[in-house]
Amino acid sequence: RNRKMSIFQNKIKAKAMQIHKESVDSLEYVVPFPPRKKIGITFRRHNEWGIVKVVPPGSDIIVGSLLSAVNGKSVLLMKFDDAIAKAAEALTSGKAFEITFLAPYRLEGVMKKHETRRMGKGWKSYYFELNSGILQCFVKKQGRLKYEWDLANETQHQTLITLAPRNILNDGEMGIMIVKGGEKVLLKAEDNTRTQTWGAFIYLAIVIANGGNPDMYAQEKARIQEREPDAQVDMKALMAQAEQAEREALRKHAEAEKKAKIEAEKAAAEAARLKKEAEEAADGDARAAAEEQARLAEERAVAAQAKEDEELAMVAKATKSSRRASLVAHVASPELTPEPAPVADSIPELEEEEDEMDVLVMDEPEPEMPAPPTAEEEAAAAAQIEAERLAAEKAEEERLAAEKAEADRI
Repeated sequence: RNRKMSIFQNKIKAKAMQIHKESVDSLEYVVPFPPRKKIGITFRRHNEWGIVKVVPPGSDIIVGSLLSAVNGKSVLLMKFDDAIAKAAEALTSGKAFEITFLAPYRLEGVMKKHETRRMGKGWKSYYFELNSGILQCFVKKQGRLKYEWDLANETQHQTLITLAPRNILNDGEMGIMIVKGGEKVLLKAEDNTRTQTWGAFIYLAIVIANGGNPDMYAQEKARIQEREPDAQVDMKALMAQAEQAEREALRKHAEAEKKAKIEAEKAAAEAARLKKEAEEAADGDARAAAEEQARLAEERAVAAQAKEDEELAMVAKATKSSRRASLVAHVASPELTPEPAPVADSIPELEEEEDEMDVLVMDEPEPEMPAPPTAEEEAAAAAQIEAERLAAEKAEEERLAAEKAEADRI
């Protein structure tokens, strides 16, 4: 069973990466911009990739597209802030410029979803649309929306695609299961080939919605080498610069966290002392004054604790960023030390006119998402899902056996 599951997962992944390799050039589209024109694009950060969320009315830009290149230079191996800075630099240069986008993977058609509700248990046919990292389920084509799943990771949950439990499938039949936290979505198409195609497209949508994976980084590295042969000349220096920047950010945030912790402890101790004095005060006016002081001290303690929590979050973010930088750097240039990440060239200060031009509107920060899983983490998650699947199969077999025994007894 494990071997069959592994083969099926590998087929989905291999097919997905082959689709991406063959179609990435055709999915890219270039949008020209005149000098200093307001473009008003809203990007949302997905790990270190920027995905278009809002475009101006009448724009040719497709919502859900991935920021791919600026003036022909790939930004997919850069950090998000550096990629945005590259676009801003092009806009404020006073010259016409081009931004390249990667259109989102789209697929639509009929699939069956396994329902578990008591009144409608079993496989039910629906019309599905996959677009911009969102999988939607309609009762029929152009009909009412019944379900919707966002394939992006959440703070505590990664989105995975794996094999559907065998006990709900016919002999020789394949199904896919999307897992996110405690939610499991079981799907199958009209035949195994179509099911694999859906699995591959959903896999690609999951990967892009979560900032890429080592396979995509490797493919992008190969494209850069082919299309931008001079781009690798200063890679070692850029990686060293990125490594130093990541370490400095981590050091500063760690120092700030330590300071915030000390201040939070002092504020909490002071609040406790004043609260005790207020409780012991006999005089009414003195007691009221002491209680007010204690209240203010408690507010300061809460603010200090919030500051500590913020610094802890920044340390975690810097650590995650450093981890992804190492992953990208290792893929981009495996012969070098795998800690640093490629960054943009130094960006000159933007002109004062920038504020009036609405350069690139940045969306509100997305909730912290896990970094792309390593191969070991993917294997562990798959093993856990397989164990749950086997347990569910066993429980179902025991239930059916018990029902049969009960029927025989009757």
